[in-house]
Amino acid sequence: MRHLFLVVIAVGSFLVTEAQDPLTSQPMSTYTELNPSFMGKDSSNVAYLNYRNQWPNIQGSYVTTRFGYHHYVSKINGYIGISLMRDDAGSGTLTATNLALNYTQNIRVRKVLIKTGVKVGYYQKVLDWSKLTFGDEIDQQLGFISSTPGAREGQQGISYFDFSVGASAYWKGFTFGGAIYHPTEPSEGFVNSSSGFPMVLSMQLSKTFSTMIKEHDLEVSPYLMYTKQRDFIANNIGILTSYRWAILGFSYRDDDAFIAIGGIKTKYVNVIYSYDHTVSSLAGLTGGAHEVSLLFHPFKKRKKAHKNLMSVKSPFM
Repeated sequence: MRHLFLVVIAVGSFLVTEAQDPLTSQPMSTYTELNPSFMGKDSSNVAYLNYRNQWPNIQGSYVTTRFGYHHYVSKINGYIGISLMRDDAGSGTLTATNLALNYTQNIRVRKVLIKTGVKVGYYQKVLDWSKLTFGDEIDQQLGFISSTPGAREGQQGISYFDFSVGASAYWKGFTFGGAIYHPTEPSEGFVNSSSGFPMVLSMQLSKTFSTMIKEHDLEVSPYLMYTKQRDFIANNIGILTSYRWAILGFSYRDDDAFIAIGGIKTKYVNVIYSYDHTVSSLAGLTGGAHEVSLLFHPFKKRKKAHKNLMSVKSPFM
């Protein structure tokens, strides 16, 4: 009953307050959700599939599924991509779907690569009122009664267009990035029509150190991610290492979770798993979060890449 109460409170917050974007613990797996300019680190084409199950010990947990693909176009020295996200809160109580088109432009200034990106998407959110219970449905003697006001029957959906912009710079292993999501704060309230999706400000910083060990590159990348959405602030500091077929990383999201990341690299696909160990007051109730990603790269690099394209090393791509 305590678990169900937590879910009702969490879903109910979407009805009267502003929503938040779904979290991700893997910086390299859902790059356009960190920064629209993060598509492409060379002339390869890449597809990804990401699955996140947050708070699995709670009935009706939060499940997010993401898919994306980007294609390098040498004539414009840029990338064109598509991404799809579906978020399910409370076993279908509240679902959100986002289909977006992405564009990233490469700009070379001497030894610095600058990338600018834009993401334009169509959002749809659906609330199933039949899966919610309200105080006026409780009888002091009979408990929950079956009658529900007509305004709360069936499903209610809202939809809108939205866009995001970002930029990043790469120099001698450093990555500097910044992005703005939902700058127009589109209305998405089910009860209060003036309730808007809060704007997100994010920043990313990393440095990749690379050395050769037995003719193979060892890459070590400490990184920092900062996200602010209205009163919600998340700082994620971590380190990611890559050597031959192995990927290993650790990070800490302040006042929320310790995160362990592990994966393997093959010729055509990378498989990455991460686990969030909750350290907040909800520890012991939620079961943390499990996240699995598949990054597909069976495509050869374009032989005729633009002369101003620079390959970069970054934990965000």
